[in-house]
Amino acid sequence: MGLLQECPACKKRFSLARESCHCGFKMKKSSGKTYWIEFYEFGPRKRERIGPNKEAAQQRLRDVLKARTEERYIEKDPATRLSLGTICAWYLDLPEVKAKDS
Repeated sequence: MGLLQECPACKKRFSLARESCHCGFKMKKSSGKTYWIEFYEFGPRKRERIGPNKEAAQQRLRDVLKARTEERYIEKDPATRLSLGTICAWYLDLPEVKAKDS
């Protein structure tokens, strides 16, 4: 769990401690890096792409760890927790849909 960086040449992700990538790209002074965060949420491991700003990635990781400590749901969009069956039942209960012949 932590902060990862992505190589601009081969797109592999690894920790910030590595100075060079497997492909030979020097990561220490590179400006094209992309940062990711990696965390565990209720069992499975999740990764989130943040962008080229290291401070933003560190802030998002702190927010995720704080939410996990407080046992809050970490995802950004609450609509993603709806199941397809729930959405289908809601749609079929609409009066406009019930008025149709088909």
